[in-house]
Amino acid sequence: MKKLALLATTLLLGLFAAECALRVFFPPFGREPVEKVHWLVEDPVAGWMNLPGFQHPGHPELVINDHGLRGPPIDDPKPTGGLRILCVGDSSTFGIHGRLPDVYLGNYPELLAERLAAIGTHGIEVINAGVIGQSSAHGLRFLTTRALELEPDIITIRFGYNDHADAWNPPLRTREIRWVPLRTLVDWTHDTQLTRLVMSAWQSRPDLHPTFLSVPWVDEDEFAYNLGRMAEFARDNEIHLLFIDYPLRKLERGGDERDLTIVKLAGMPSLEAFHQRHARYQEIVARVARQEGIPLIRTESRLRSANPPGFSDSDFVHPSPVGTRIIADAILEGLLELDWIPAANLPPGVRGPHQ
Repeated sequence: MKKLALLATTLLLGLFAAECALRVFFPPFGREPVEKVHWLVEDPVAGWMNLPGFQHPGHPELVINDHGLRGPPIDDPKPTGGLRILCVGDSSTFGIHGRLPDVYLGNYPELLAERLAAIGTHGIEVINAGVIGQSSAHGLRFLTTRALELEPDIITIRFGYNDHADAWNPPLRTREIRWVPLRTLVDWTHDTQLTRLVMSAWQSRPDLHPTFLSVPWVDEDEFAYNLGRMAEFARDNEIHLLFIDYPLRKLERGGDERDLTIVKLAGMPSLEAFHQRHARYQEIVARVARQEGIPLIRTESRLRSANPPGFSDSDFVHPSPVGTRIIADAILEGLLELDWIPAANLPPGVRGPHQ
């Protein structure tokens, strides 16, 4: 027993010394810039992430805080009595579409915060955790490694588009480790240089991964698994969880050359086939929501019938400024109906139906 304890102590001291040396002599592993998107960097744990501290020179409203999240600095720890809503998703959550500089930079987390303030709430903070191009697998990794440090009370999830697109860099798919002890170890040590070094080395081996555009970022079975794990994470940490649907513009509207390029990059033969695949992923969202008892915020009918249009002119995926407000309003209505906003934060006449 003494020998075993000595061996364990020696191993831990060796790992500690290695970690210290890596931190002193090497920058964080895997932080390579993503081509053409100045505020994104590859990351061996997250797949890729927003660059902490970034501010776009041509768009002063596009600011990344020290947590790598869009928006102003976040108080740490959370103010006493405060309530935090964490919005997790992809570019439609982050708030960008089209091509820079001709781009709308509004986002529904920001508008949700404005709506909450407009009805007289106080002490409620909305945090935008959207990252361009990410899938549910990336979102799940964010939850299990970084979300708890933000002390969220409510988390909203909006994924289902990038998941079924073919992966342009398969080593960055960030699939969750299914063996619980190893997964827990990675979650606990995700910010260490040793873990980052091991994961970076694994990602750098092309023979261990599928080839370019040969597999989706997340297949249907894994998509269902990721959503189920998000529900489990929320339950385990006593956090309210909301799913938000992810509709596309009406198929009857058709598509232009850029839309067809998106379809081709997604590995689909036609816009119709793309819509069919997307619909299957949305059915999975609804099914998992029912199975796990997670409220599902539906925006499809309002986005598709909106006038002015609820979808961007740039593509058939991203919401327009009108659509962004529709999503924010739908979330607010859901929060009020679920009574997840404390009654003390609401003025008379603007309370949930059960209060």
